[in-house]
Amino acid sequence: MAVSPISLPKGFTRLSDFSIDSSAIHASYAAAVAYATSNPTAYVGQIVSTSDQAQVYVVGTDKALIPLLSPTSTLSGGDF
Repeated sequence: MAVSPISLPKGFTRLSDFSIDSSAIHASYAAAVAYATSNPTAYVGQIVSTSDQAQVYVVGTDKALIPLLSPTSTLSGGDF
């Protein structure tokens, strides 16, 4: 039996100003913590953010949220 080559799927294209992943943005820190600790789809290394504090977190191995960037700090070209 011959195996046909598989074409790679096209990547996602954002169509509006919302996240492609509905679990990526939470209204508050408490909502993000509730998601990370109780939702079975939350996974270690997942990036989540809060819209009330404009803060970005990564879900840690213990399901705690680890801040990636302080809301008062800024990124510059040398940070990368």
